[in-house]
Amino acid sequence: MGIFFTPGETKKRPGIYQRYENIGIPQGAGAINGICAAVFQGAWGPMNTIQVLDGLDQAIAIYGKQAADGVLAQLFYGGAEKVIAVRIGGTGACGTAVLADESKANAITISLKYQGDRAFQYIVREYLGDNTKKELVLLEDQIILERFVFPKNPTDTTEADALLAAMANSTYLTAVKTENYSGNGALALITQGVFTGGTVAKATVQDYQKGFSLMETQRFNTLSVDTVDTDVTALLPPFMNKIYQNGKMAFAVIGADPTADLETRMVQSALFNDYKIIFVGNGWRDASGNLIAGEKAAARIAGMVAGIPANESITHRTISGAAEPMEYLTNSQYEDCIDHGMLVCSVNSLDQVWVDSGITTLTTISGNDDEGWKKIKRTKIRFELMTRASDSVAPMIGVTPNDEDGRAAIIQVVQGICNRMVAEEKLLPGACCVLDEANPPQGDSAWFSIIANDIDSIEKVYLTFKFSFSANI
Repeated sequence: MGIFFTPGETKKRPGIYQRYENIGIPQGAGAINGICAAVFQGAWGPMNTIQVLDGLDQAIAIYGKQAADGVLAQLFYGGAEKVIAVRIGGTGACGTAVLADESKANAITISLKYQGDRAFQYIVREYLGDNTKKELVLLEDQIILERFVFPKNPTDTTEADALLAAMANSTYLTAVKTENYSGNGALALITQGVFTGGTVAKATVQDYQKGFSLMETQRFNTLSVDTVDTDVTALLPPFMNKIYQNGKMAFAVIGADPTADLETRMVQSALFNDYKIIFVGNGWRDASGNLIAGEKAAARIAGMVAGIPANESITHRTISGAAEPMEYLTNSQYEDCIDHGMLVCSVNSLDQVWVDSGITTLTTISGNDDEGWKKIKRTKIRFELMTRASDSVAPMIGVTPNDEDGRAAIIQVVQGICNRMVAEEKLLPGACCVLDEANPPQGDSAWFSIIANDIDSIEKVYLTFKFSFSANI
C-alpha cells in the first residue's frame, strides 16, 4: 500500500509513495444574484465600516429600528439576499449618562457605543428575586435590550467596579469610572434614566465619497444611496465606471426628487446616459397612503434588479405592497420617459402597480454600444457572462501553459459557461469562445473572442384580429 507524500518531499525508506492531483478543467463559475450595496446615514451603528447583512432583522440589530423604514428595508423587500452596508456621516456625539453612588458622588460614566440620537433608557434597581444583587437594565421604548447583574455591596470590590466588569461585553454601551472617583458606596437606584447629548452629524458629499471608496473592494449587483441630492448622485457615474473598468459589473440605482416636475426628472435621467445607471423617476403609495419615492423607491427597484435571475425581466413585474402609483401618466408621457431612459411605475389591468419598462439611462448609442444596453435584462445578462467567464478563467492564470493545449483548456472553460447560459435561456444557441484571429498568441498573452447573443424578453405583443361578417348564420 503506497504511503502518501507531499510535493518536493523525499522519503528516507525504500517503498512506494503516492499522491494525487486534480488535472481536470475547473468548473465554471455560476451566476451571482441578490447582492445589494448601500451607503447611508443613520441614527446608530458603526461608522465607515463594511457590514454584511443577511436580512432585515440583522440590519435592525446593527443599525437600530430606523433601519426598518429606510433604504435597507426597501432593498430586502425588493428581493436582496445580502446587503453590503456602510453607514457614513460627519462627526456627531455619543449619548452619555452618569451613575452616582448613594452619597451622590458621580461613580460611573456610561457612553453609547456609536454616535447618534437613538433614544435609550436605563434603570438601576434591586435584582428581582435576589436581594444580594442589583442590575442595570438598558431599554428602548420600554423593551429590554440588555441587563447587567452585579453583586450588592461586595466584600472584595466596589459596586462600581462590579458593574463595570458586568458591562465589559455590552453590545450598546461602554463604561468607565468617573474621573477622580474614589468612593466605595452603593450605587444609587434609578427608576428612569436617559442618555443625553447624542447627535447625528449630517453627512457631506465627502462622506459619501468615502463610503463609495470602501465599496471598491466588494462585489454586488446594485448600489443604492439614501438621498436624491444631486451633488451625491453625481458621484455615482464615475464611481461605477471606475469599478467597471476594474472588472466589477453592477448598476447604481438612483431615485428622483418626487417634488420635481416630470420634465425636470426626465431631463435629469437623460443626462446620465449610462447603462450602469438606473434612474427611478417616480414611486407609489402603500395601502396607508404613505409615499414610497425618491431614494426608497430606488432601493426597492435595486433589490428587485439584484434579486431576479438574468433570464427574467423586471418589465411589468409587480411591486409588493404598492397600492397606487405616485402619478398617473398618459401613454405619450410613458413613451417620453422611455425616450429619456427613466424607469417609472404604472398600473396593469388589475390596478396593480408594476414597473412600466425595465430600462437603463442609456439613450444615445455610441462607440461599441448597441440597443441591448438600454435594457436592464440584457445588460444584466452581459454583465453575468463577463463575470462568470472571468471568474472561471482566473484560477488558470499562471498555471496554464500558453500552448495549444493550454489555450484549448481556456476555450473549453469559457465554452462551458456559454453552453450553460444557453441552457438557462440567457443566450441564444450558438454562443461560443474562439481564438482571436486578429491577435495571435505570443509570450504570456493569449487573445480570445466570445461571440454571444443575449435573449430579450417578449415585451411587445402585436395582435391582428381578422374578422369577417356573414349574413348567413
